[in-house]
Amino acid sequence: MNAGSGVVHSEMPAMKEGFLWGYQLWLNSPKKFKMSDPFYFNFKSSVELEDGLKGLKIINLVGEPMEEHGYYKVIYKHIEIKEGAELKLSLPAENNSFVVVSEGLIEFIPDKVKVSDGHIVVFSGNYLWIFAHSDSHLLLASAEPLREPVARWGPFVMNTKEEIIQAIEDYQNGRLVKKRAEFSEI
Repeated sequence: MNAGSGVVHSEMPAMKEGFLWGYQLWLNSPKKFKMSDPFYFNFKSSVELEDGLKGLKIINLVGEPMEEHGYYKVIYKHIEIKEGAELKLSLPAENNSFVVVSEGLIEFIPDKVKVSDGHIVVFSGNYLWIFAHSDSHLLLASAEPLREPVARWGPFVMNTKEEIIQAIEDYQNGRLVKKRAEFSEI
């Protein structure tokens, strides 16, 4: 979803047996697109790699439609890696990246940094190289940094404090949503 000039929404994710598991990734839009028309695309994930012998499964969570409809290229993957398996992935050298370990225990090679479930590692560089000490589920996100100031308050994200104050005033006075978001199934 691109909130653009303003979106009021609610989310009704499906639950299974009273449990919900998932992540939300919020991306900051470049300043020139902050007040653009809002839109929503339902991206279908796709399996990039499934290799039972190597103990790996990689799922692209955004893929090509994000490149076409987003403002910049984002790598966003769910990685399943079995105990004893190793994974090497190339990443664009200019990107900032992070890995969230939702389950398991991994080790970053060659740094010998171990990361267990519930933790995040932020890094830069042109590769991800990990070893799984147990069956693990990871979330990998990587993108080129915007290098723009960020101001935030609650769900409002802008570039300056003044823009935040204006967005809050617009919301309070019913002027936030200037155009309804368009929905597309991709």
